[in-house]
Amino acid sequence: MKDLFEVLRQKEMDIARVRREIEALHRVIPLLAEEGDRVMRRGKTGASPLPEGPRATHLTGEPGDQYMR
Repeated sequence: MKDLFEVLRQKEMDIARVRREIEALHRVIPLLAEEGDRVMRRGKTGASPLPEGPRATHLTGEPGDQYMR
């Protein structure tokens, strides 16, 4: 049987990690919104809506994307 204090400690650590991740997402949301606005404006002017090159795989989520884990 698992030590209940160890299980509780692990759960508290998990909660702290998730809170940090949520805080990070709150910080990034405005940046992503600005980028999305720029992409939408660029799409209306006839330019390509998605960037080309190495970042394109990050934005499209293709296999091998280091951020899609």
